[in-house]
Amino acid sequence: MNKILKNFYRFYYCRGMYKLFVLILVSFVLVSCEKNVFYQDTKKIDGEKWMASQPCEFAVGVSDAHLNYDFYLNIRNTADYKFSNLYIFLHTYFPGGTTSVDTLECTLARPDGKWLGTGFGRIKYLRIPIKQNVHFPRAGTYKFKVYQAMRSDVGGIVDVGLRIENHQSN
Repeated sequence: MNKILKNFYRFYYCRGMYKLFVLILVSFVLVSCEKNVFYQDTKKIDGEKWMASQPCEFAVGVSDAHLNYDFYLNIRNTADYKFSNLYIFLHTYFPGGTTSVDTLECTLARPDGKWLGTGFGRIKYLRIPIKQNVHFPRAGTYKFKVYQAMRSDVGGIVDVGLRIENHQSN
């Protein structure tokens, strides 16, 4: 009986060590994939209804103005969103008081109605490139305000995020 218990313990102990090894390996891979992220934040949309007057605000501290970056907008939407695209006003507030406004069209679905984002269930996630290989003109804190520009309040938007990655040269 003692031999059976030893074999039973050995079998489950080795299996547990294997699971631990796989967990550590997966964690390492996930962390190493995110090493190029300079900034990332997401703002939840209350009640999944984005009001035209409700900006998503982000503040980014920049210490090195010589590096280049890639900017992305992260959008999570549901099937309750009634349009195939989403127009955005991106307000940028530079250190020193200068501002700029960009109008962006984010395509969320194909012409046949199939969502472009990934995900299972009712929520789809889409990362949209908005600016590539750009640099901040000076060090300081930059503020970004993202407004939806659909002319009325829209339902079906779960959250909006800003992601800035270090630009990778080919």
